[in-house]
Amino acid sequence: IDISNLPSSFKSQLNRLTPEARIAWEQERLLAMSDPLYLGTAVLGMDFQETPHRAMFNQFLPMNPLAKIGFYDLDREHKKRMILWPRGTFKTSGVLVKQVQTILNYPDIRLCHMTGGRELAKRHLGRVHRVFSRPTQKFKSLFPEFCEKMLGATISEFTISPRGNTTYAEPTFSISS
Repeated sequence: IDISNLPSSFKSQLNRLTPEARIAWEQERLLAMSDPLYLGTAVLGMDFQETPHRAMFNQFLPMNPLAKIGFYDLDREHKKRMILWPRGTFKTSGVLVKQVQTILNYPDIRLCHMTGGRELAKRHLGRVHRVFSRPTQKFKSLFPEFCEKMLGATISEFTISPRGNTTYAEPTFSISS
């Protein structure tokens, strides 16, 4: 794992770990970046269940942090997805987890969350923003570089600090209705 983007205080902590503990940290970080159910439950503290939520997450674009391929190439066949599950099955929370996971895997990505109403969109943006601005202890220990101050945050968008390409006009995450 490339640790060049990690905060210097965290790099020193990481360098003090035993080789076994360092490997465990790297494996857990990769697990969170590739398994949305693990990211949602163990890292973000949400109440997903193996059944039925694994089936829901299997409908989303799979992440493979070790493959080092572009976002577009993750699935060249299916570019649109629709999940028509009933109300109360955590669909929106599942989308939030996948959006966070996508940002973790592709820090230069620009996501726009569209809804039918502005207030609903702002609430969703707030939930995603809080993952980075008020992280759980587990998230902070696995992804400290994403918990640094935001480069820009308003009521309709935010940009994360580990973004490699700062010339993009668009923020990391924005909303529209």
